[in-house]
Formats: sequence, C-alpha cells, structure tokens
Amino acid sequence: MANQGPGAGSLPAGAGGAGGSGPSPIGPVAVGGILDTALNPLASGSTASMLGYVEISADDLLQLQMYFFLIEIIRIEDANNGDLFLKRFLEGPQTVWEDIQAKIFAIKNLWSVSDIPDEYLKYLKNIVGWTGKREKITDALNNDTLRRLIANSVNLWKSRGPEETITSIVTLVTGARTRSWNWFDYRWVQDETGLGHDISGYDPWLLEIDNDREMNVRIMDPDGSIDRELIKNLLKLVRPCGERFEITYLNLIDIFNIDGDDTQWGTINDAGSDSTTFTVASGSGTLTDLTHREEIYSNIDGADSWSQYMFSARLRGEDHFGITFYRANENNYYVFRLNTTGVADNFELIKRVAGVESTIASSPVPAGYIVDPLLYYMFRVTTAVEGTATRIQCYIDGVEIFSALDSQFAQGTVGVIHGVGGASVEVDEIEVMSLPADSDCVDINS
Repeated sequence: MANQGPGAGSLPAGAGGAGGSGPSPIGPVAVGGILDTALNPLASGSTASMLGYVEISADDLLQLQMYFFLIEIIRIEDANNGDLFLKRFLEGPQTVWEDIQAKIFAIKNLWSVSDIPDEYLKYLKNIVGWTGKREKITDALNNDTLRRLIANSVNLWKSRGPEETITSIVTLVTGARTRSWNWFDYRWVQDETGLGHDISGYDPWLLEIDNDREMNVRIMDPDGSIDRELIKNLLKLVRPCGERFEITYLNLIDIFNIDGDDTQWGTINDAGSDSTTFTVASGSGTLTDLTHREEIYSNIDGADSWSQYMFSARLRGEDHFGITFYRANENNYYVFRLNTTGVADNFELIKRVAGVESTIASSPVPAGYIVDPLLYYMFRVTTAVEGTATRIQCYIDGVEIFSALDSQFAQGTVGVIHGVGGASVEVDEIEVMSLPADSDCVDINS
C-alpha cells in the first residue's frame, strides 16, 4: 500500500468514479441511506409480524459481494494498482459462499413435499416411517411416486389419534394406567441409545416384543380383569387406516405424571420409620433423606407374589442407588445398584438376607465411562426359573452387566433404594412386565 491514490474518498478515472465508464468496484452509493462500516448500503428488509425480526430475501442477501467487505481504501488501491486483483481473487470464495447461502435458504423447503430437492427425499421418507425393512418398497419408486407416498404418510400421522388421546380414551373407559410408544419413540430408542455419556436412560428392549409394530400401547392389568376385546375396539377407533398396534399388559406402570400420586408405593427407611422424604412432582419421584437408607416398594395387591418378570426403572442419583426385586421386606431382597462411594465406580448385584448383605456379582463401570448424577440410567432386571434357582440378568440402558444364578428368593415385589451419606435418587418411569410377555395385537385392516 505504498501509493494511496488520489486521496481518501475520491475515485480514480476508470475505477467507477466520475471519469469512469464501467461499473464501480466499490458498489452503489446510497444517498441518504444506511451504510455499513465499509460504506456499502445495507440490504433493505421487510418487517415481519414478530417483534424485532427483519427478514431479508435470499435474492437480496446473495447480491452481497465479499469484495465489498474490504474497506474502501483497499478497494481503491486494488482498482488503481492491482487491476482488481483482490476482486478477481475472491471470485472463488464468493461462489462457495453463495452456494452455502443458497443451501441455508433452502432449509425451509426441506419440510415441503413438493419443494424438497430429489436428493433429500430419502431423509424425508425416513421421518414419516419409510425406513429399515420398508426401503425395499421405497427404493423401487420414482421420485414423483415417492413424493405422493410421503404426502399420504404425513396425512396419516396428522389424522390418527395422538398418544394423549389414545391413553386418555383407554384410561377413561377402564381406569387403568396407560402409556404408549409410537414409531418415532421406537426409532429414537433403537437408533440412539447405548451405554455412554450422551444417552438419556432408555432401553431398546422395552420395545422389542414385536418390532414390526409401529405403535405400542402399554396397559396396567396385574390381575387380568380388563376387557381386552374392548381395548382392541377402542384402538381401532383412533386409527385412520390399517395401522398396527401392539398392546402389552403390565403388572405395574408409573411415570409419575400426577403430582402427589404415590398411591402405588410404600416407603421405609433404615430407622424403621415410614416417614420418608418420597415426593412425586414435575414428572418424577424423589428420595432425598441424607442420613438414612431409604426405599420405596410397590404395595399394590399381589405384588408380593410376583415371580418371573422384567422390572425396569429410569433413575439418576448419587453415591449408591438402584432397584430392589424379589423383595419380601426391608431386610430380604435382591438389589442391583450403582455404587460410587469407593475408589472406583462399580455395578453391584447384592442379596440382603435377614438384614445382612452379601455380594453376588460386582463389576467396574466400563473404562472411559463417567457416571454423572445429572443423567438418567435405565436399570433393568429380568428373572427366570432355571431348575431350583433363578436366573438373574441385570442391564443398564440395554447393556448386560450381570447374569447370575441364585436360589435365595423366588418371588416378591419391586422398589427403588438409595444409600446413606448425602445420597439421593430420582425416578421418572417404572414398569413391571410378567414373563413371558402378555400381549395382544390389532393387526393390519383388522
């Protein structure tokens, strides 16, 4: 920049000034308008209805040139001595920038069946359910036919009864606790979970009773008293076409979605008192007594006699916490827990007999895996009779931790427990399913 030209603010002849005949490399001058710090006119936008939002059209934005972000004195020098070298040098980055900007402005079209580019149809069809085993159908379709299929699939999801409607209808008619998993829940759980730092405490097995079903309705029916034909007919009312439903009947469901509802649970601590800290609020149940070992246990009719079952609970906590099963009372049970009070974090399978604990199995938390008290983990136990003993399998987020045989207990209720010394535990969903699973199906076009 040895030569600064004829002075700041003036343009040499041939550079687009008063004596020039070609287009200005500096850009138009806005008389009375608003300029940026490089003396370029700002793109004019139109005010939308949302306060503070100014929308700029893609055409206006893409008219911007990277060259004009250079300060004026550099552009003057480039025009005067460099034969617009910098401007020509920026043509390549300018093209890349415009391509990126065009893709950004095209994002809003990705949700439009008619406007989405052909190359992205494969992602849109996945969103509405045409994935996995169904790809052999969609791979054979041309793009126009695939667009029609996607459009009709969108209408299906919009017109079918939402999960809240389905569960509300079943609960209203039967009084039973109910929950549901739809196709989107299924895909997320199947594809995204695993033992790691980024999971949210879900277990793929919970949806694997029949993975051809896109909708799983789970109903609490511990004594088998619900009219199951009525349930199937109710579900037929909320589907617009031959959608499949898997109906699973469970011994216990609690997702803690009603504040103060602890009616399925008894409580106790190691002082022998039932005045525990257990509270149900904001979608979870919490035990927070910092000086006593504290438990909740299912006290519904018949829970003491449950034998072969799957028990899952989504927990987060501190120190040592976990789930109890085959529980007779506070002194006799199995417990599968996470213990972070020692030198290393360990998973433990313990049996407590007449108040005395002994270890059946213990395993360090996998290397590189950091336990975080803010994250949920899905604890799951399955039990099955093998000869005179019981096969106990313990899982965290679908990953098997223990498989052991023991003959101490053969039946009992379930619960959640935390230890002593600053410990707490929070649970936001619990299920108990008899094994083998008790289920029905509302099949295609039935």
